[in-house]
Amino acid sequence: MLIVATGVLLQSFFITGCTKNDPVNNDPPPPPPPPAAVVPTVSTTQISDITTGTAGSGGNITSDGGASVTARGVCWSVNANPTVTDQKSTDGTGTGSFTTSITSLTPNTTYNVRAYATNSAGTGYGNSQSFTTKGTDVLTSSEQIFPGKIGTTASVALDGVNVTCELINGLYIYQGDIILPGSQGQPTKGAALDVKSKYWPSNKVYYTISTSLPNQTRVTQAINAIKEVTHLEFIQRTTEPNYIEFIYDADGCSSYLGMSGGKQEIRLANWGTMGNVIHEICHALGMLHEHSKKGRDNFITIVNANIIERYIHNFAEYTKSVNTPTGTEDMDFQSIMLYSPYSFSKNNGATITKKNGTTFTVQRLYLSQNDIDIINFMYPPVVVTLRDADNNEYPTVRIGNQLWMAENLKVTKYNDRTSLTINSNNTAWSTSTTGSFCWYNNDDSNKNSYGALYNWIAVNSGKLCPDGWRVPTESDWSTLIDYLGGATGNSGKLKTTTQWASPNAGATNSSGFSAKPGGYRYYTGTFGGMTYGADWWTSTSFSDDKAWVVGVNYNNTNISKYNDNKRNGFAVRCVKE
Repeated sequence: MLIVATGVLLQSFFITGCTKNDPVNNDPPPPPPPPAAVVPTVSTTQISDITTGTAGSGGNITSDGGASVTARGVCWSVNANPTVTDQKSTDGTGTGSFTTSITSLTPNTTYNVRAYATNSAGTGYGNSQSFTTKGTDVLTSSEQIFPGKIGTTASVALDGVNVTCELINGLYIYQGDIILPGSQGQPTKGAALDVKSKYWPSNKVYYTISTSLPNQTRVTQAINAIKEVTHLEFIQRTTEPNYIEFIYDADGCSSYLGMSGGKQEIRLANWGTMGNVIHEICHALGMLHEHSKKGRDNFITIVNANIIERYIHNFAEYTKSVNTPTGTEDMDFQSIMLYSPYSFSKNNGATITKKNGTTFTVQRLYLSQNDIDIINFMYPPVVVTLRDADNNEYPTVRIGNQLWMAENLKVTKYNDRTSLTINSNNTAWSTSTTGSFCWYNNDDSNKNSYGALYNWIAVNSGKLCPDGWRVPTESDWSTLIDYLGGATGNSGKLKTTTQWASPNAGATNSSGFSAKPGGYRYYTGTFGGMTYGADWWTSTSFSDDKAWVVGVNYNNTNISKYNDNKRNGFAVRCVKE
């Protein structure tokens, strides 16, 4: 009995120890859910490399907020606290730092910038920074075609030398505002091309002006400024195949280099002044920038540390250039083709200095004398063979819309082959009633240098000049004088630089007229003025015994117009349109 009872008790204990509330065989509880993602943490880097249309920026994403960063960049606006609904850049994914370029900005405008980063929780923004783009005054001294855009670098051959350009909108941009062909450029002379096929033939540049171009007078003013001091002729295009079209470009100013063939554009922004137009026309004539000429390192220092890195190639020396027609190596700090000393600066520090570390003042107002010399070297006077009734040959020069003999007339016959009277005797000269001529001092060795001296009876015959040419009227001379800039201060443009007595004031012969001091003969028969003056008849009578005369002198820079005795002997130049 006792044993059985004990067994029952044991069985009862075993069942009691295995109730359903015993936790021994249950699974562990699940882990708590992860925290919800938040927007990334990002900071905005300092704004740098500010130009008229671009700036450098970026950001640093220090936390992804618990979810992958799927987009990052910077956003900007003229309003405070810009967002991704404003203008923005897209600069990859993930955390860490990044840099970017802000483009298509407006000059002289204040912008706000914030870096951003986006994940599944939303978009986080960095601290807001503000900056102001540079004004257009910077552009007027370092022209750019696309100041608000950034392109890719490309290499283009320029006379066998590979130069670095920027490829923007399908155009190869050299040194900011020069458009080069994509496969081959051209060599230079001084700061200019030395390929005759790229010059404008016969010194004639044909052009049109787009009706959409604002302030068109800046173009005509620039053309006149170049015509005044060179042998070039600018003609409004009709059907000519090769020509320039001046067009409006909201971005910037630019030109092709030399005559490219067909229609070539000179692009002008609103900020482009008359001086900027002169600069771009000079590129179209074939000129390059002064700062890139061979040997420039003897005179200037390129401060690479201050240049925006992507623009350093704009400052490369072009080692194939020949600097000036006379071979001098000087840097022309007055050239209208010279960069500003602060061009493409990233920190407002100078990018070009003189060798002593000082800066210089750049100008966009006029062609320097060196600029004029280079253009006239490329485009010398067009020679038209002219023969008189004696079969003498004369050089000619086009000045404005007029074609002038570039030597004094020395013919002894009228163009109908009848003879003029040669008068050596003083009395015979003084009393002559026929068309007469003589050589200075009655010495025919003066013929070739100075031509003949004629009385006004010969001039008034209407037969003195070769067929198709005429003795200029007083009005013809006025047209020439006005083209040169007026009677005051401009006689040097007519005078040769030799043969004149000192000081030969202002002589440059920049017009190609080549006036020599051949003197004159008084109505009494005596001679005077050799080496001191040059005087020419007009065909315009002043009175019964006087006619208009034009003259220049050795000791001043004025062009005189006066009336004098018709029995005097003066030189003659012939002219035609």
